[in-house]
Amino acid sequence: MATHSTAEHDPQRWATTERAYAGGGIPGRHRDSGEFARLALAGLELVPPGVVLVTEWRPDNAGPQPTPAEVGLYGGVARKP
Repeated sequence: MATHSTAEHDPQRWATTERAYAGGGIPGRHRDSGEFARLALAGLELVPPGVVLVTEWRPDNAGPQPTPAEVGLYGGVARKP
């Protein structure tokens, strides 16, 4: 399993976060789902539903769901083929 932050759904908020991290000496980079999948899960067999926002992994909760901008985190599970 791997996760990664993304700025796709709220670029302004994540730019602020990235600056705050850099100001503290912590380098970071946000990636879109495709780039994250290529870097973290290349050569592996993705488990459905694949690389999605982490809230979409177990969407069976009947309560309100956060918006993609509120989540900002992709996740994926994969196994060796």
